[in-house]
Amino acid sequence: MFVRVVLDTCTVRNHIHSHSPAIDLVLIHQKRNQVRLSLSASAFVEVTAQVTEGRILYADWETRVPAFHAVLDPRWPCLPSGKQLAWLAGTQVAEPINVEDESRHMRAYWHHLLTVAPQEIGRAKVRYRLSDGSWREIRLHFDNLEQAIKEQRKDWIDYLRKMQGELPEHGLGARSEDAILTLMRSNFGTDPLDAPGVAEKLDAVSRMIARFVAMSLAKREPYSPESEGRRGDTFDLNLLFYLPLPAVIVSGDKRFVRGLRGTGAPHARQVLMIDEFNAHLANDTLGSLVSAFQTPERQFRQHREAAYFRWEKRHRPPDDDWDDWFKSEPIA
Repeated sequence: MFVRVVLDTCTVRNHIHSHSPAIDLVLIHQKRNQVRLSLSASAFVEVTAQVTEGRILYADWETRVPAFHAVLDPRWPCLPSGKQLAWLAGTQVAEPINVEDESRHMRAYWHHLLTVAPQEIGRAKVRYRLSDGSWREIRLHFDNLEQAIKEQRKDWIDYLRKMQGELPEHGLGARSEDAILTLMRSNFGTDPLDAPGVAEKLDAVSRMIARFVAMSLAKREPYSPESEGRRGDTFDLNLLFYLPLPAVIVSGDKRFVRGLRGTGAPHARQVLMIDEFNAHLANDTLGSLVSAFQTPERQFRQHREAAYFRWEKRHRPPDDDWDDWFKSEPIA
C-alpha cells in the first residue's frame, strides 16, 4: 500500500535552500512504492510567488528543484484545493469533477513552474491535452497569484473579525474553545447535500479554527491574523482539508503542528514534522497513520475497480489492460 503525502511550503524551501531538516530524497527513492508525494495547492501558490518575487533565487531553484521534482508523484505533483479537493476527499458530493482532467491541469501548472523563468511569467503559456483529446492552455500571472494570496488572508481575517463581533454576545470568550467547537459542529450535516460523515472528516479543521477563534477573544494579547508572524496561518489551516483523502501532511511549522496536537484531534497523528516523516518512512510505519481509513486490501480493490471501469469505458480493447491499471491509481 502507498500513502499520499502532502507537503507544505517549508518542505520545498528547506530543500531549495539546503536548510535542515529536509525530507530525505534518497530514502524516498528507496521507498517509492510506499509514498506518493504532492505539493498542496497553497504551497504551489506560495512557492510560485516566492520564485517570481526573487525570495527564492531562480539560480537556486534551477539547481535544486530537479531532485525534488524526481520524487513527486508524476500524476499529482500538486493537489487542488476548494471543491475539487473536496470531491477527491469525499467532503462534498454535489459537484463532481473529472479526476483525470484535474490531474492533467495540476501537472500543467507544475510544468509551468518548472520550465518558465520568472521574467517570462505572465507571458509564457503552457498547453496541455485533456482526456477527450482537446487542448487547453494556462498562463500564470504574478498579479493573480498575489491577489489569490491576499484574498485568502482577507477571508480568514474577515471570518475572525465576524466571530469577535458575534460570539461575546452569546457569552463566549477565550476560555470557550469547546463551546465554540460545538457551535461549529452544529452546522455540519444539516444540508441535504452535505457529504456523509463530513463533520468527522473535517474534525481537525474545526478544532483548529475553534482554537484560533478562542485565542482571538482574549482580552490581553489576542490572536491577530494580521500580524506578521501569523500571515501563514490560513495556509496551514488549508493543509488540514487534505487529511480525509486520507493523507499524511508534512509541515515545517512547529507551532502549527504543536497547536493541532494540543486540540486532541484524532487526525493530528497524520500531521508530521519533517524529521518525523523521515523516521516513519525509514521504519515503514507511514501506513499505520492512516490505517483507520485505508488498508492495502481496500486500496487494491479501489484500484482494480477503477481500472476495470476505465477499460469498460474504452470498449474493452484487447491486450491493453496495463494502460488502464497505471492510469487508474486511486489518489490515496
